Amino acid sequence: MRSTPKLTAILVLLAACPGPRGERPDRAADTVTLTILATNDLHGQLEPLLRYTREATPRPYRVAGAEALAATLAELRARDPEGTILLDAGDFMQGSLLSNRHEGAPIRELFALLGYDAVAIGNHEFDFGPVGVPDPEGGDPLGALKAWCARAPFPVVAANLVRLDGTAPWPGLRRSVLLERRGIKLGVIGLTTPNTKTTTMPALVRDLRFEPLLASAVREARALRARGAAAVILLAHGDAECGGEPARCRGEIFELLDAIEPGLVDAVVAGHSHQWLAERHRGIPVIEGCSRGQMIARLELVIDRASRGVVAAASRIPPPLRVCHDLFARTGSCEEPEGERGAIVESPFLRRRAAAAAAARAIVARHQPAPGDPMLRVVAQLPRPIRHGRQGDSEAGELFARALLASVAGADAAVFNAGSVRADLPTGPLRYADLFQAFPFDNKIATATLRGSELRQLLDQLTAHAYGVALVAGLRLELRCGAPPGPRHVVSSLLDGEGRPLVADREYRVVLSDFLLTGGDGLGPVVSAIPESRKQIHPRLVRDAIAEQLDALLAAGGRRAPAVRIVDGPCRHARRGPRPSCE
Repeated sequence: MRSTPKLTAILVLLAACPGPRGERPDRAADTVTLTILATNDLHGQLEPLLRYTREATPRPYRVAGAEALAATLAELRARDPEGTILLDAGDFMQGSLLSNRHEGAPIRELFALLGYDAVAIGNHEFDFGPVGVPDPEGGDPLGALKAWCARAPFPVVAANLVRLDGTAPWPGLRRSVLLERRGIKLGVIGLTTPNTKTTTMPALVRDLRFEPLLASAVREARALRARGAAAVILLAHGDAECGGEPARCRGEIFELLDAIEPGLVDAVVAGHSHQWLAERHRGIPVIEGCSRGQMIARLELVIDRASRGVVAAASRIPPPLRVCHDLFARTGSCEEPEGERGAIVESPFLRRRAAAAAAARAIVARHQPAPGDPMLRVVAQLPRPIRHGRQGDSEAGELFARALLASVAGADAAVFNAGSVRADLPTGPLRYADLFQAFPFDNKIATATLRGSELRQLLDQLTAHAYGVALVAGLRLELRCGAPPGPRHVVSSLLDGEGRPLVADREYRVVLSDFLLTGGDGLGPVVSAIPESRKQIHPRLVRDAIAEQLDALLAAGGRRAPAVRIVDGPCRHARRGPRPSCE
């Protein structure tokens, strides 16, 4: 029989995915295998992400999205519906027009449909502030998150989150949950990075305290063991990266595992770093699946029936599985291959699991903006896609910084943090909704009058952060990027827009976001030392200013020479071994 592109794709996917229940029984009659499936950093990604091939004439293809996620999870569950546990490691609802406009309700509906067993709270869960009001002064800054959790038909867990007086933040929030599969009890502990104080608007978390991860994990793990948990999983939204030279893992999650007593925790399902992780650290599995629903992280825990303990040597960490809406028929994957790409076809999972895909599609359809909605207006025409990367090269971020600078008359420079840019800009008519996808934060424009020495200090602090390279306009800077434990980035030279060195005691008018001016991304020590008389927050949204400036900037010509130049070392450390890209 002659093979067709679609048949090839189906055969490749079947080879990569587990078969139906019964094909892979437990390794021995005296053990039980539990399958952990996990997502993280979904950021409200209900619609498929649009990607473009690297061919001379780029072709679009789709990855992730609610339909593909539902179909892929249904395919994986079919292997062992009684032994599968589905978790999410946080940052699930903030980041897309469909989710943000409804304060995360579509994601809650999707999670309920897909049967999540527990979800952790990420730093961006706090971004919505009061119910229906983006301004934290307009009501309870935790209002929208409290309302979301109150309506969730699944456990929301955060063990290290308390009010300033040490009490529970709100009724119904759990520190941990005890699940049961096949007579085996499995404890799940939620953890939220203490860095939330600097990675979300400070005013939104002013009433909360984020307790140390280690102490919270130890307390809850001991309590769960006392209740009969055979295995304990940390569902942790915190920094975790692996790579570099020499190859090593770093971040607050690995620091926790280095310090915790052996045998107390059996696995970590991580989020926050947007990484591809399938590691063992001190023998403990650590998994993470990139972001925006592009991958499902997986773990198979083998538990001894008699001792009720995890058999670490027999447990497996399959690599995270890509969530493909479309795929390349030659390889059966939505990871773009080298060389000949071949035909692009729809994933066969969408047909095989049509009911799951249709139910997810209905959730998306219910929350779509109506025709004529201002969010669907076209704000610019793009002759080609404008790409974003947080590894030191973001054409989209550079364009946004230039738009921010152009939006304030008389400004000398603009500073933009790379972590706030979340997506490429697609070719063709650019809708406001597409711009929202690339910049989903309701940050306001802010200005500050800074001396040259203060501006250098601000950039030193911002570029030393782990969330990507700082983006600027009206400035030129060079970065020397060292390896930990020293600073990741060091500003080695700083020039104004004309190529002249900045004068230490001269004043410059700088445009940035209210997130940065109020201390976000670790800038608190810098901005707090600047007198309030030299700082101002304006009512206009950064995103609206970008929308108004894009057409003029695009008409001015192609991409300019980058304002940021990396002259030494990698500004994001290389991964250990061959790993699929998370971009």
